[in-house]
Amino acid sequence: RLLGIEVVDLMLLHWPCTTMEQTIATYRSLEEFALAGKARAIGVSNFNATVIDALYAAGLRVPPAVNQCGFSVGNHNTSKRGRDFETLSKCKERGITYSAFSPLGGLSGVDVLGNTVVKSIGQKHGKSSAQVALRWLTQQGIVVVTASDKASHLKTDLEIFDFTLADDEMNALRKVGDGMIGGGIAREEPSLLV
Repeated sequence: RLLGIEVVDLMLLHWPCTTMEQTIATYRSLEEFALAGKARAIGVSNFNATVIDALYAAGLRVPPAVNQCGFSVGNHNTSKRGRDFETLSKCKERGITYSAFSPLGGLSGVDVLGNTVVKSIGQKHGKSSAQVALRWLTQQGIVVVTASDKASHLKTDLEIFDFTLADDEMNALRKVGDGMIGGGIAREEPSLLV
């Protein structure tokens, strides 16, 4: 009602709550919202594999369509917010679309665009670092959420389906950030369910 529309396309629970009981209760509210026809789909954000399993163990009437997490080259090796391959696998297993926000590093503090590995692979393909980073994600079946106020950036963000990264390139990009806590996250995040 406050939005001035009758139905939203997707409503997300942005974080797990402080306790699993609170998380389940909040998710139940989203289920009611969807079952009342007020949302075409519901989902979660920043849920790791453990929290997803706990959510399913509670018995869902409407499963999450999406799990949106920060995920990028250099920011894919911590489970705290579902930014890891275990969570990606869990989402695939459960039929949940895994969606990456900050796919170019952005909020993580990782300099994806300036990384020498990313730049080198881009030069080989005649692509920008951004295009390589986005291709690395989409080639794994990850949906990306990008943003820009420049139409030229939005256009080039879509020009990632005319090349394929080789296995050795995919592996090299996966290794970026290895050994860095949280993939290089430069700030402390609030403690939630782990």
